Amino acid sequence: MAIIGAGRIGVLLAEALKRAGASISLIDIAPEILPTMLHGDVAVRLRPHLEAEGDLSVLAGRFVASAEMEGDTVRALQLSDGTVVPCDAVVLATGVVRTRSSSKEGVRSCRRHPGGRRDGNIVPGIFAAGDVICFRTVTGKTAPGQLILNARLQAEVAARNIAGERVTCPPLFVGNVVKIGR
Repeated sequence: MAIIGAGRIGVLLAEALKRAGASISLIDIAPEILPTMLHGDVAVRLRPHLEAEGDLSVLAGRFVASAEMEGDTVRALQLSDGTVVPCDAVVLATGVVRTRSSSKEGVRSCRRHPGGRRDGNIVPGIFAAGDVICFRTVTGKTAPGQLILNARLQAEVAARNIAGERVTCPPLFVGNVVKIGR
């Protein structure tokens, strides 16, 4: 499996799938993992721990140049440096802005639901988590989600569905906390 995006969601999903025994290629255009969260020197020291104990390879500093298709299924990705990554599934974990700009064939930001749901319907082969989805809140409304706790639960649901289970995400909370002053 290929995961495009080594930010928080991509790394969490990669870890969950690695624990489930999947072979993972984690690809990012940034020079290291977690580029918006960690200084490069820290990421370089953390990366070996991510790749340890399982079949997980980080391919940082590269982008997807093309995809080899078999019908509607991606079979391999060719990266900008010529590396060919065989895969049976591709997960986009690139963040809300880049995902919006790469929308194709009806896969749009804030129209997705965790674990491969869109507008209440299962979309075969599409799994989503984090900023790019909308979900049912505890009040029954549908809202975009940008809390890490929600994204982590959504990534776990998506990973379980990728592994063949049929689970849905429970209602989640929306909101942020800001502390001003003491």
